[in-house]
Amino acid sequence: ATVCCRGGRAGERRVELVAGQSCRARWLDDNFYDATIHRVLGDGNVMVNWLRPRPVGIAADSAAPPILTVSEAGGDDSLHRIVLEADVQLRSHDGRLDSDVARRLFEARGEDDRVCVDCGGGGAEFASISFGTYLCASCAPFHCELGPRSSFVRELGNGHGWTAQDVRAMEIGGNAAFRARLEQLPAVQAMPRAERYASRFAEHYRRSLDALCIGAQAPPTLTAEAAVAAGAPP
Repeated sequence: ATVCCRGGRAGERRVELVAGQSCRARWLDDNFYDATIHRVLGDGNVMVNWLRPRPVGIAADSAAPPILTVSEAGGDDSLHRIVLEADVQLRSHDGRLDSDVARRLFEARGEDDRVCVDCGGGGAEFASISFGTYLCASCAPFHCELGPRSSFVRELGNGHGWTAQDVRAMEIGGNAAFRARLEQLPAVQAMPRAERYASRFAEHYRRSLDALCIGAQAPPTLTAEAAVAAGAPP
């Protein structure tokens, strides 16, 4: 069963969808096919133009990324042109899909990131993007219960639905970075898990990771005494 949280978190930096962007979108058969954004409807939906197969010769050009088309899969590409924003995967400037970048990141994970940051168990197939850490299926529901404002959880899911911003948080973060910071604060490390994630340490860590992701100024250093307090830093 999927236990990941849906929707955004407070202050999440969403990718702006605009007309003309290249993407892949989910069609009626639940697979993703190449398209361009025709119009952003403003109600959580997007109208897309499904791509047609390239003319012979262009398709063989190694510089052109391969495309997957609805028509080649046997579908009618004049149908189902309105899709959910969540079912749109943008291409990067180099033509890569954000989901492909995420998948490669997950496949290349070191041993530290293949275990759960909370319990140390294997099979870490979920992530808290808020902390840049990996979670197992047993610990992910706890983070979902915290709410997306505190811990925004996604299933790795082969990268489907991941954005460039999500991937950036995991590239900069990681289990080792989170544990290293905890080791500097033994009092926080010794706290029960629920108290630790409700502490000023947790909020400060989230803000620091966000700042690193966007190149902003990091929040002021948190003292050991302040780290164990409940609530957000002043």
